[in-house]
Amino acid sequence: MPALPREKVWQVRKPIMLVVLLVAVLALSACTRTYPGFGSPAATLKTYFMSSQKADYSATWSCYSRQYQAAVPEGDFASHRKRAGALKGYHVESVSVNGDSAAALVSLTFAPIAGAAGSPPTVTKVRENLVRESGSWKIKVW
Repeated sequence: MPALPREKVWQVRKPIMLVVLLVAVLALSACTRTYPGFGSPAATLKTYFMSSQKADYSATWSCYSRQYQAAVPEGDFASHRKRAGALKGYHVESVSVNGDSAAALVSLTFAPIAGAAGSPPTVTKVRENLVRESGSWKIKVW
């Protein structure tokens, strides 16, 4: 069988290369969309609680304000969170924004206590304060 001319080889390979490139771009963009980010209080809260549910404590720590991050090293935060109860669910009930600050009321569901047979999940409501820092919304502890 005779070899294909260079133009024909390129015509055959070009669509294949474009498909491979498209798949790679889509895969990379999916990786960057793991969490919604910090563009709004709602997005920050979603990133914060989703990452906590997944035990992705590095991502959870990144949701905090610079002030908190300066006071609490990421390793200490992760160590503490690993010992705390596992977050199983959350529901943001309300968010109010006032300039560069915001407040949210969130209902949290934690896993039953380990070793306590038949114990129900713990449900509690918390108020989360947020602050806008350099255009990003962050959880404000103090």
